[in-house]
Amino acid sequence: MPLQLPKVPFEQTFPLASDPTGETNVTIRQATQYGHELRETLFSEASRIVRNAGQIGGGQEIELKQRLSGSEIARKEVFLTLVGSNVQDENGQPLFRFGLDGSSRQVLLDDEATFALKFGRLPHAWANEIHSFVGEVNPDWAIPGPNAKAP
Repeated sequence: MPLQLPKVPFEQTFPLASDPTGETNVTIRQATQYGHELRETLFSEASRIVRNAGQIGGGQEIELKQRLSGSEIARKEVFLTLVGSNVQDENGQPLFRFGLDGSSRQVLLDDEATFALKFGRLPHAWANEIHSFVGEVNPDWAIPGPNAKAP
């Protein structure tokens, strides 16, 4: 039998330990190939500068510059995989907007710029915790920690 796409990519809901009541949660979806491609665009822009060192027998000096931060990567990964959350803003309203796509799957409705502003309002510890769940559902995106086992 040929391979068949799953009706719904794998999703997992996580409670936020930052919430002592245990009522706050987020749902993370396994990234699709398209999500991987969008994530990879973060790493695709770099510049290379080659200078002649000017020394006899000296080679060239090569400098590679890339403007990218860990926080940018984390925000992009959460944007690409967050499909549910009951985190509220300061007025008790849902911080992120979700709805159904054409396949009746729940998706994030905020565009990336709006999401960036909203995600940026979170306390740093909350944002880090949410991002840690992305690595659990998408292990190839996980940043190995000091206790990580070698493959």
